Amino acid sequence: MNRNKKAYLTLLMFASLGLSLVSAQTPPTTSVATQPAKSTSLDITDLKIEMAESGLAVSRSLPKIADLSNALEAYLNRNCFGDLLRTLTYEGPPTDPTCIARMERLFEIYPKSPVALCLRDGVSAKTCKDAYQEQTFEKFSDRLASSGLLDPTLKIGLSTRDKTKVKALQETLENVNKDYQGAKTDEDKQQNLDDALQLYDQLLSITCKLSTTHLEESIAEKVRRYEDPAVKDVRTKLLHVPPALRAEYQKKMLEEAEIELSKSKGDKYRTAIILEKIQAIQNPQEDKLLTAAGALRKRVVLPECYEMVERAGSIIPQFPSPTCHRIGWNSPQCLEALQGWRNYRIQVHKAAHERGLRNATPTPNNVISSF
Repeated sequence: MNRNKKAYLTLLMFASLGLSLVSAQTPPTTSVATQPAKSTSLDITDLKIEMAESGLAVSRSLPKIADLSNALEAYLNRNCFGDLLRTLTYEGPPTDPTCIARMERLFEIYPKSPVALCLRDGVSAKTCKDAYQEQTFEKFSDRLASSGLLDPTLKIGLSTRDKTKVKALQETLENVNKDYQGAKTDEDKQQNLDDALQLYDQLLSITCKLSTTHLEESIAEKVRRYEDPAVKDVRTKLLHVPPALRAEYQKKMLEEAEIELSKSKGDKYRTAIILEKIQAIQNPQEDKLLTAAGALRKRVVLPECYEMVERAGSIIPQFPSPTCHRIGWNSPQCLEALQGWRNYRIQVHKAAHERGLRNATPTPNNVISSF
């Protein structure tokens, strides 16, 4: 296909979709989930935080903690890292009072949150990188759908309009791939590759616009928070007693537990249960699952996003978009990939410039033929 004609048709196709070509050197800006716009006075994230706080107050459970941590992380990523994706640097800690307060709240419910750790310690800190490294990447599945723990928008999936855009972009990508296979010069191949990467950027921005963080209990955490039925029964009974009357019941139950403890000498298991029971009597409102510290962290995306990330990531190792969509735009892994891509593009343009200079320089006369 004639290059000028192809470029014209590509631009025409993008115009009909209401899209614009995005430079492969910069992350896409069309994805609401991965690169949110700056907040306004009516920031919906504030409302999500309030609703999640209310839900957690009613029922302190891992899903409720995940709701609040997702809302807090969304706010911090959007408002508290400065111009991170342009400068690719952030030292921390934050100075804005709201950012500090919400970071501290996130630490309370989720001490291993990579967003909180990166905001406090800086994106170059080991704590920041390690926290993101432990996160896994998973596509939305029927198992997760039936759990009822994820954002319901993931169940709905891409809109009809987005599906139409994806289909058109994939068709254009197929044409570019054919042109690449038939290219006769390095310059033509590089141009086709640049076109393909821009199309992948657009495809990733659309297919990955919906994502969420899923927190799942590990087996070790389930064992840690296991509570013997006898201890749980004590806690339940005390919580049904009005707080004003609870002290009298606690005193009586403690006396009975201490007598029971004195008779349990030599039985380590029974002694341990009674000690837990005493702790429950003294602090009946304390739940073993106070935070999401031991939870497994998963970044869940639509199947279309998962497949596109895998496909685009195999095109060229330096291409940053797959890494950023897989791990997160504020992650140090993404920032390193973006910096590496900038350096790579500089080298590519430098090599192209040098080739142009060599081609423009007259070929010197053969020294031997001059004799």
